[in-house]
This record gives sequence, structure tokens and C-alpha cells, in this order.
Amino acid sequence: FFWERMELIANSINKKSVVYWKAFFERSISYRLTPKSFDKKNIPILTNRTQDKELNVSRVNIFIDAEIEVHIISVLWLMNIGKFISRWIDKDNYAYQLELINGQEESKVVRGLRLYKPYFIQYQKWRDKAIQKAEQLFEEKKDVVVLSLDIKDYFNSVKNNLKEIQAKLYDEKPSLRQNSRIEKLFLLLHIINKTYTNKIGKVKQLPKLNRDETVLPIGLLSSGLLSNLYLKEFDEEIKEKLN
Repeated sequence: FFWERMELIANSINKKSVVYWKAFFERSISYRLTPKSFDKKNIPILTNRTQDKELNVSRVNIFIDAEIEVHIISVLWLMNIGKFISRWIDKDNYAYQLELINGQEESKVVRGLRLYKPYFIQYQKWRDKAIQKAEQLFEEKKDVVVLSLDIKDYFNSVKNNLKEIQAKLYDEKPSLRQNSRIEKLFLLLHIINKTYTNKIGKVKQLPKLNRDETVLPIGLLSSGLLSNLYLKEFDEEIKEKLN
């Protein structure tokens, strides 16, 4: 059954028509809500014991809930396209770095059980290098700025435009215009993100989006790389103005 399912995915991706996929995504993509924070007035401490009173949830997280085919397409997009796009992201960005052979965008994503470098290791590097650099500059009696922030509800606040990313990639690498696989994976991932955006838009207020813009599904592997790319100009501006 597994190989039959994989063969169906391959055959469907290779077909020019996306009628099958649009119908499949519509019925197979949904979302799950999980509590992110509770009303502090309502609950003084979190416990695994049964509580008599109800808990008031003040904020929730929304995760994509989808069939395995959706996640496979996301991974295929990363393996075939992410390797090119990752080069655009600032070298000082530590999260969601693709594990590339030789670290070159022209090379392939490594074979194995991971696409990204382990997040906790990258987080430690980011934290430790920042502190070490700050200490070094302080000892040299130079000004130091340590900026720590979190963008509220980030993945559901972006205005991601895959068609613009695709056009930029084609301008940089014209030979890819003739690659039908690249074309199809861009289209399928856009439909996935669009379907998800439309569905959560019924239960959550989203930013005003134009026809080609979507938010990014939390829980879809491709969203990690795209979330870094979306903040590229912001990262550069922070470094230029505070450096």
C-alpha cells in the first residue's frame, strides 16, 4: 500500500494538471488548535492534576493538520528548490539552516533523517556567539547593543509570496525555467499554503493579503526556510542601523 501511494504521488506530480491536487488538498488539509497561554487570573499554577474550575485560554497556537502527501511535497520543494533559496538568507541566521553537502547551494541536501541542521545546536551557537562577541567588544571599550525580541504570532502574520520568490529564482538561474519539476513544486506548495490560509482565516484574523500572498503553516517543513527569507531585509536593516 505504501509504495502504491508513493507511486500515485509521483504520477500526480508529473501530470501537468493540478485538478487532482486541488481537490486532495481541500479535503486533506486542516488545522489543530493548542493552548499557548492561559488567563493568569484564572490559573495560578499549571498542573497535570484534574482541576475543578475551567481554564480560560488567552492565546492559542494553530498547527497544520494534513495527510502525509502534503508533507512529502513540502520536503520535495526543500530538496529541489530550498537549496538555491537558502543562499539568499543572511549568514548570521542560525535557525532553519538546510543541511547541504559542502554547504553550497548547487549541491544536494544531505541524505538522511534530517533536512535542517539541529535547531538546538544552532540556537546554542547563536546565543553563545552573541554573548562572546558582546564581551569582546565590551573589553575593547566599544559600544554594544544586545537586542532580544519575539515577533508575536509571526507565522500567521507574514505575507509570503511564492510567485515572487519563483520569479526571482528564474531571473537568477534562467535555466530553471525549463525545469517542469521546479515549476510544479512551486505551484503545489503555493496551493497548499493558500488552502491552509483560507481555512484558518475562518477562525483567526489574518493580515490583509492579496491574491498571491499566504501565511505560513506551522508544522510544514518548508515554512522554516520561507520564514527566514521573509525576514531577510529586516535582519539586514537591524545590522546596518545598529552596527
